[in-house]
Amino acid sequence: MSLMSTGCVVMKNNHGNEGNSINMLNNNSLIDNLNKQNLGTKGFYVSRAEINITTKNGTEKILGNIKYKPSGRFLLSLRAKTGIEIARIFITGDTLLVNDRINRKLYHGSSMYIRSKYGIPFSAIPIIFGDYVKGNDKRQDINNCIDGKLVLDENLGEIGINYLIDCKRGKSISANLNDKIRNEKIEIKYSKFIKNSLGFMPEVMQINDLQRETTVIIKLKKIESPWDGDIEFIPGKQYENELLQ
Repeated sequence: MSLMSTGCVVMKNNHGNEGNSINMLNNNSLIDNLNKQNLGTKGFYVSRAEINITTKNGTEKILGNIKYKPSGRFLLSLRAKTGIEIARIFITGDTLLVNDRINRKLYHGSSMYIRSKYGIPFSAIPIIFGDYVKGNDKRQDINNCIDGKLVLDENLGEIGINYLIDCKRGKSISANLNDKIRNEKIEIKYSKFIKNSLGFMPEVMQINDLQRETTVIIKLKKIESPWDGDIEFIPGKQYENELLQ
């Protein structure tokens, strides 16, 4: 989880900007609204994020920025609080590259490494930021909202996803990823919703990895979405190469 731990509209600390006249969405429009509000559909750039990683050995606080292109390319830069870059991480559907600035190593491998090591397949990464990722199953009839909430279940291969949807916002307020093969579970909770040009988005994501006793809290401090900038990963010069497997 430490590797993990979307005209532009720029949002910064717009707490409470949710609107007071939101009507309850009906079932026909709910799924459409979930898809329309996905940050990943237009790309995003988080220019400042605060990341707290808590394990049984203690808590580490780092800073980061995140770029994502709808073509399926992520670039993360992780920095110490002093501003020194610790690592730069590039992820696509089939590639994982990591510049380890501290140890001067270039780690390389398949994005399947994230799935095997941390339990999150590449296709599910946008869920971390509150996006709704549809599963492989044919859509069945969905139940009515109860007390303003709706449960949606999806499957990404051997990964089951359980969403809890706020029917007014048309946005996930939590998502659980269940690995049916390894019997592992990751819980993601979203809070401090703000409104952008696409709809609602969470500013705070809390990721609980129960098996690894790890909690990652990501706080987005400044984000542009939609975003159509460039993503470029430059391998460290004279870095030692190491395969991730």
